[in-house]
Amino acid sequence: MFINLQAYLTFARLAFQRQNAYRVANWAGLFTNIFFLFFRASLFESIYPSGTTIGGLNVKQALSYVCLTQAILMVIPQWGVIGVDEDIRSGQIATHLSRPINYYLSTLSQRLGSSAFFLLFRTLPILGIGAFVGFLFLPTSIARAALFLLSTFLGAWIAISIHFLAELSAFWMESSRGIKMLFNGLINFFSGMIIPVTFFPESVRQISRFLPFEYTLNTPTLLYLDKGGNVLHALLAQLTWIGILWIVCTILLSYGERKLVVHGG
Repeated sequence: MFINLQAYLTFARLAFQRQNAYRVANWAGLFTNIFFLFFRASLFESIYPSGTTIGGLNVKQALSYVCLTQAILMVIPQWGVIGVDEDIRSGQIATHLSRPINYYLSTLSQRLGSSAFFLLFRTLPILGIGAFVGFLFLPTSIARAALFLLSTFLGAWIAISIHFLAELSAFWMESSRGIKMLFNGLINFFSGMIIPVTFFPESVRQISRFLPFEYTLNTPTLLYLDKGGNVLHALLAQLTWIGILWIVCTILLSYGERKLVVHGG
């Protein structure tokens, strides 16, 4: 199947520009992220007795974990709306599906465009502040930093696909809010946003390995810290989940398209 890459890049560029237009909201969001950076860092410092290691992370690595997850929180969305359910409820989905553009890829491109904005204007400032105050240690090499960026991109793709999947439930339910809240809770817990996944009991870790959520925030963060195990294995796991979620989203979208009824159209 031919993919119109130029069209999807245009979607991403327009989403970047649209996000840039909300200056006050962006500054407020950055301030909020910085506040929670210091709040979470203080909390983690308080639970670490001197010289101990928890879940394979010492206090310096744990603070870096906090800084990194806080920095890429908006790049790899843990909650929010991507617009699929609104398109379904309004009937606008019929127009999108009639275009010679893949709806899943166009939605993905738009959210990745927003992620690119957050990478520049949310991630970099927070990493800079974290490094300045001593929360974050710098990557050991340029290759390690590049690996982190690649894994962050793959994690964002997975997270967006999860939200896309949740919002597709609007085809069959009056409101997708309940499903979205369930998915938001799962991704927040299993992604390592609340506490590092390495802190989980082994029984919970075994469950987490077979779910897509930890491959969003947790994987790029541990790769940055050189705690992610085999690098190739980690990237292949992310790519595998991208493929699985792409297929599932496509299948469910196809079933939803069959069910679609647009009044008066």
